[in-house]
Amino acid sequence: MGLRQAPDSRDNLYPLRLLLDPLIEQYFPKGLPGPSRQYRTGPVLNQGNTGTCVGHGWTARMHDAPIMQKPTLSPFDLYRQFVQVDEWSDNDWEANTSDNNQLQAGTSVRAGAQVLRKMGLISNFLWAKTVEDVRAAHLANFGGFVVGVAWSTSMMEADSDGFINYSGVIEGGHCVASKGWNDRVKYRGGYVRALRIKQSWGQWGQNGFAWITEHDVAKLIADQGEFCLPVEIKVTPLKEHDHGEA
Repeated sequence: MGLRQAPDSRDNLYPLRLLLDPLIEQYFPKGLPGPSRQYRTGPVLNQGNTGTCVGHGWTARMHDAPIMQKPTLSPFDLYRQFVQVDEWSDNDWEANTSDNNQLQAGTSVRAGAQVLRKMGLISNFLWAKTVEDVRAAHLANFGGFVVGVAWSTSMMEADSDGFINYSGVIEGGHCVASKGWNDRVKYRGGYVRALRIKQSWGQWGQNGFAWITEHDVAKLIADQGEFCLPVEIKVTPLKEHDHGEA
């Protein structure tokens, strides 16, 4: 497990609702579409035994719809960029090691957002403050989140229904990407609202994916969890005959 992201009061200046509310009012006057939305995703990644979950989480998010684009750096090299701007200084040395296995300290979701904005892959990033923010963003086709949360022992493996549960001892911080929301997922003989996450541990859970109940998402947010929604910039590749200015 990596570091737990430190809360920053400046994040409160960029709440998701500033963007979400007026667009929902404009495009969905009769209410959000539903009851579910799943986004097309890129490959399931594997960070191995490293602490580079934030590099892998951001890479997974950038690979996924509704805008799918591949950063030019590997998840490990993105992580090396992130540690140089995050809120900790004792992991700075990791930016200069070429051995991926030495990348263990972890970094923050916020640092990843700052670097990707500087790289021109996102224009901004906003923060969900409630589970309803998370649900609405998915259903309104804004795409998934990069999620930095406390990770507990019971979240290490998915259960028989494909869920991970936020309970038990906190092992540290971890980052995943979200890929969808469903208002009616079968769970323990009933149905629940749930968030679909994409892990960076290879073929873990349900082929790299798992569910988290609405209730546990709310608990994770309350426990200083960070749900970051990037505002992506769609990059249009040049055509073969385009060589710059005439």
